[in-house]
Amino acid sequence: MSNVLKGVAAAIAWMVSAGTAAAERIYILSQDGAVLSEVVPGAEAPADGATVALEKGPALLALAPDAPLAYVTHSDLGKVAVVDLDQRRVVRTIDVPGSPFGIAVGKGGRIFVGDWHEDQVIAVDTAGEGEPKLTKVRVGRAPAHVVLSPDGETVFVANREEDSVSVVRTSDMTVSATIPVGHAPFAMTLSPDGARLFVGNMQGGTVSVVDTATLAVRDTWKTGAMPYGAAVTPDGGRVLITHQGGGTVGIFAGTDTALATIKVGSYPEGVAIGENGTRAYVANWFSDNVSVIDLATMKEIRRIKTPAGPRAVAVRSAP
Repeated sequence: MSNVLKGVAAAIAWMVSAGTAAAERIYILSQDGAVLSEVVPGAEAPADGATVALEKGPALLALAPDAPLAYVTHSDLGKVAVVDLDQRRVVRTIDVPGSPFGIAVGKGGRIFVGDWHEDQVIAVDTAGEGEPKLTKVRVGRAPAHVVLSPDGETVFVANREEDSVSVVRTSDMTVSATIPVGHAPFAMTLSPDGARLFVGNMQGGTVSVVDTATLAVRDTWKTGAMPYGAAVTPDGGRVLITHQGGGTVGIFAGTDTALATIKVGSYPEGVAIGENGTRAYVANWFSDNVSVIDLATMKEIRRIKTPAGPRAVAVRSAP
């Protein structure tokens, strides 16, 4: 049976068993292939026609919380591409100064972009047809990932070359605090209630656990080599950290002792949670695939074949 037919069969089986959750979709950003792929849970590869061609070198991906849109940064081009996920096409390209890398999306089309080379974060108001309004704020050196708090009032910025996290108020785009963390912070994720920020420190091999009320590090977890991606389950009970250097994913549950360390593909980077917290998807950059992890058994159960160089993954939940 061909990969396409296998994917279709698996997708049908999954939809029959999952009922109303069948509308969930997985989006995989492949840097080398310059493609955004859509995959149905259970499939072994994107279906024919379920990809969107992008300009060269897409970096990171974020989904809008209130619209069927994906935003993709292009660091080398100084652009953010806006993809209509229902139409499967790029509907807008926004010019952004510098080298846009990390990105977070709020409601109403307001996005927050980290400029890697100019050490700033840019708020871009994309609503309307005219030229978008840009508001800039200086942060630490080499801002990597950015995350937005659940209430939309705060942006957290990982400053890779300054071993810190900047805390930015979105109301006036000013830095309200700077939090010292581990060495070379890169990926971040928030607990669902926004109370804890998990910061993967790439060169330190640690995760800093930040209390967002006090803006202080309350714990430090030892991880595998080069923690690169981070995600939290919907109930906040488990934190997943990809280890780029070791080809593994660590699953943590509130302490620095991993519940499991799971072997995945080569150079795992982005990670996302799906299927109501029962599955994790890990983008394996050098393997050209995405690992699917069963979070009940804490084992890899299959891999999704992707276009070359998958580096980011996101899940669009069922409406």
